[in-house]
Amino acid sequence: MRINIHELEYNEPKDVVIHGDEDWLDTIYSHFHSPKKLQTPRLSGRLTLVRQDLFVSVSGDYSYHPYSLCFRCNALFVQTLQECIELTLLTKAETNFAEKDLTQEELESLYVRNDEIDLEALINESVQLSLPMSPKCSKCSDVAFNTPVYSSVDLSEQEKSDHPFSALEGLRLPK
Repeated sequence: MRINIHELEYNEPKDVVIHGDEDWLDTIYSHFHSPKKLQTPRLSGRLTLVRQDLFVSVSGDYSYHPYSLCFRCNALFVQTLQECIELTLLTKAETNFAEKDLTQEELESLYVRNDEIDLEALINESVQLSLPMSPKCSKCSDVAFNTPVYSSVDLSEQEKSDHPFSALEGLRLPK
């Protein structure tokens, strides 16, 4: 969904309610595959856009529960994403192309392109960045699977035998 910034009134909030059945969300849904018998999860939320002189602020939140494959056991599970969006988009880029040092604020700035705000791109970026690098189902994210491989803490005899490197304890290499 693209919103032209000239359609936004100055200092008047514009609310965008996302129900999940909008056509512009299909790009986001295409990144996640649902089992054939299950309904595709829908993204829902609310965004508020406010235009100021030199920028447009976008704020709100969304909820999405896509299916993911567990990184460890390859089981299908529902990933829960509930995120807030707080962005400031600058409406005018500097047209003076002389070389200059950029400030940290300028490096982190986002700009409105062609006088339009692409909400699908903003939400898609937020969804992709909020996903874990190695998604794990509830079974694989238990404490037992997250114990360190090597620890300086003394292990009990039972824990030593369960340790993946316990078979190497008696190994003696020639000198």
